[in-house]
Amino acid sequence: MPIPPKGVIDLPIGRDPKNRLKMAIKGRDGREARTHYHVRASYGEALSLVECKLESGRTHQIRVHMQAFKHPLIGDPLYTPQDTALRAAMKKAGFEVDIIDTVINFPRQALHAQAVSFVHPVSEEVLSFTAPPPDDFSKLLKAIDKK
Repeated sequence: MPIPPKGVIDLPIGRDPKNRLKMAIKGRDGREARTHYHVRASYGEALSLVECKLESGRTHQIRVHMQAFKHPLIGDPLYTPQDTALRAAMKKAGFEVDIIDTVINFPRQALHAQAVSFVHPVSEEVLSFTAPPPDDFSKLLKAIDKK
């Protein structure tokens, strides 16, 4: 679980110099990026459900900030540690093998935009949208919650 369970990650983000597909924490060379986070549920030391609210909108911001906080997203091919590390952490936390396999084999980033708002570029009207989690995300949460 991220420590503390609620806070702000204020770390600048820029292109990773070693991998052009990735972004990274960049110190003075990065662009300002702030993520407010709140742990909604914790599943031992291995997994947490975290709500993030962005002040900025940098490329891969949530993914980079969560990885920097040692809590990368399930299913993230760029920022998640090797399957063996996640498998070991989940086993240590007491997860059953079938649940570990469900998490390891989740086919995409376990990331869902519950609410999005922006100013329309022409009308300048504030537009807001909400959406429930997709079925695969809900099923993943139910599997993890069985622990």
